[in-house]
Amino acid sequence: MRAVYLLTETAAEFFARLGFRPIRRAEAEPAVGASVEFTTACPASATCMRLSLDAPSTGRSATPPLRRAVGYSMIELIIAIVVFGILLSVAYMRMTPAVNHTRVNRAAGVIATDLQYAQMLAVRQRVPVAVIVDNGFRSYIIRLRDTSVTFRERFFGQDTEFLLDSLAADPASVVMFPNGVAAATTTFTVGLRGYTRRVRLSRGGQVRIVP
Repeated sequence: MRAVYLLTETAAEFFARLGFRPIRRAEAEPAVGASVEFTTACPASATCMRLSLDAPSTGRSATPPLRRAVGYSMIELIIAIVVFGILLSVAYMRMTPAVNHTRVNRAAGVIATDLQYAQMLAVRQRVPVAVIVDNGFRSYIIRLRDTSVTFRERFFGQDTEFLLDSLAADPASVVMFPNGVAAATTTFTVGLRGYTRRVRLSRGGQVRIVP
């Protein structure tokens, strides 16, 4: 490679600082002059510039040739890895609470939906439907009160997408009647690493999520 050519309409001064010199288009190498850039892509008003990569035969100093980019040293790589690790740790610490809140909020929404589902079952089946909570397994089942027929079983522990560390209900079970009312006002509480949400079912059958 003996020279680098370019055409520019706006950055001639910038490239001049890098060693490029303006020339007439006719002075370019024939193969360069026949390129798409010279013939059609760039307008005739564009400045043609050349950077010589050959040392001149005269005693004048040559324009410094373009140098190949030097790779990172081992110390620079270690510093970059350490800095990246610190930034990743900070981002993780900032994102973890938000992720935990999202999991708890989603679990509360699922519980509210399941309670409404239990109410619908009681109305359709025309028999009482029970929601029974197992605090230890962080789960509950929805089944007919007087039989073992189970319609839904839901888990919220570490082996699930919710990863909750607490699920409790007060009282531990509630019965939905075919007329849409519940046996007692019941509050479900879900939590993860100190963040909690509650789902309240009133005796009148109203389900809502509270802080």
